Formats: sequence, structure tokens, C-alpha cells
Amino acid sequence: MQQGIRELDASLAGLGGCPFAPGASGNTVTEDLVFMLQGMGYDTGIDLPALIASRRVLSEALPDEPLYGCIARAGLPLDFALSTNVGYSIQGHTFSGGYQKVSGDTAYAYVGGTDTYLFSEQQVSTFALANERAWMLRYDYNFAALGIPGLTLNVRYVKGDQVKPQRITSAKGRALAAGDGEGREWERTTDITYVVQSGPLRHVSLRWRNASMRSNFADAADENRVIVGYTFEF
Repeated sequence: MQQGIRELDASLAGLGGCPFAPGASGNTVTEDLVFMLQGMGYDTGIDLPALIASRRVLSEALPDEPLYGCIARAGLPLDFALSTNVGYSIQGHTFSGGYQKVSGDTAYAYVGGTDTYLFSEQQVSTFALANERAWMLRYDYNFAALGIPGLTLNVRYVKGDQVKPQRITSAKGRALAAGDGEGREWERTTDITYVVQSGPLRHVSLRWRNASMRSNFADAADENRVIVGYTFEF
């Protein structure tokens, strides 16, 4: 999708096979593909609930044929996430903050291994559990203002509460639910990043990240990571 591809082949319930690959078990499940694309922010123009409901026609017409797909078995997530962020920049400094609220009985749904659009996503926690409310404060500084282009500093603090412990599977979460309490968590993340500006290593970035997370329903975490990245220009 990032390369401009706008046509993807899939089949309802993953039925069918590939004539060029003997023994192929099936195809990409249309329902799962649409759910993933909509979760990534693409407007597919497809009514996903109606698409899932149409599986019944296949089930009745082909009672002995196995139907595939994860989202049809799990069900559509019943949640809504409001995520806001405002900021002000002056002379290399950027001050920002935001408010976020997940409404519904499930956590914010997204494809595993991908990033979300939520401002609250941090190193350890996404702050998007069922019913969770989150506040964020953030500070950025671009050292180009001091004559050091490519060097940046970022500090973020997020605090979450109102989490429904009934949806948490950890031992601490079950104990919290038994006591009719609410889940709370906070995380602080600091990034110092340098991007090489010229030469054969141009666009290579080196980032040091420090993160600390505390919660009354999950184990505490303190992490340090060194992240090497590279930006391709097309």
C-alpha cells in the first residue's frame, strides 16, 4: 500500500486455491484484509459487517467446505477511540499535550506488529485498553536551533486510568476485578535521536530510548533500547 498498490486479490472466507501452487490451502481472507486496511485508515468502501454476514450464504451453499478467517470468528471489536493532541512550537521547542478515551467493552483493535495512530502509544503500553482514559504531556527539542541539525530530544509522559479490569487476563487484573477496582498505569519515555545529514551514511539514524512503566494490573517495566534506522527515498 505504501508503494501505491490499490488492488489486492482476496476471497470470501479464504475459499479457493491457486492453480499454480499444487496443494495450496486457500487464499487471503477478504474479511480479514478489509479489517486490516480499515484499521490502517484506508477507506475501502466495503461494509465489513455485511461482508461477514454474507458468509452465511457460503455456509449454507457449501456445508462441507471449511470457512477461514480470524475476524469472523472473533467478532468485530465494539469500541471507539477519541485521540487528540495539540502543540505549540517556538525556536526549536515544541510543547504538546493530548486527551484520549476508549469507549466500549473491548480494547482498541489493531493489527499485531503494526503501529496505531494513537498519540498514547509508548514503548511498553499503548494506553488503549477497554474504557481507558489517557492524558499525555510531551516536549520536543530540535537541536538545529543551536546549529546541530539532525539531533533531536523527545520526552513523553502518559497517564491512564478507568481501565476495565474485567477485560484484563493477568493475575493482578483478576484481583483488581474481584475488588471492583479500576486499572491505572503511567509511562515515561525519552528519546535522543541523531540522523546523519550527509555522506555515505546519510539518512541513517541512531536512537537511544529510555522507558519506565508502572501499573496496578501489569508488571513494572524499565527499558533501555538502542535503535538503528534508515530512511529510503523513492
